[in-house]
Amino acid sequence: MTSVALSARDRFLNALAELRQKAGNPSYSVLVRQAAAQQPTIEISSQRLSDWFGGRALPSDLAVVRFLIGYLQPRAVRSGNYQERPLSWWLALHQNVVEQRQNVNRDVRGRSVRLRPFLAEGE
Repeated sequence: MTSVALSARDRFLNALAELRQKAGNPSYSVLVRQAAAQQPTIEISSQRLSDWFGGRALPSDLAVVRFLIGYLQPRAVRSGNYQERPLSWWLALHQNVVEQRQNVNRDVRGRSVRLRPFLAEGE
């Protein structure tokens, strides 16, 4: 039996979706309001959240990642069926995604090539 290794991007997005689910699936409108209440304000939209939790894009702003983890993880842990991961784990995995993306953007001769981005722009 062979196993398919997930990319860092897939691992991050799967872990993020699991975190939201274990946190009780807060609605996008709740997350948007909570983000707006942060100091400084974090601006996210329901569409961005849908892209991130649906596995179609990755948040590029680390403040957004910190907010999502900081908001969702305590709720997931309180549910009793989620093992907390340190913020450093999330940030390291996010950095791995960025590094993999940079590696994909280079061809075998070391020249940069332009590919369709999957990091969400303009959070």
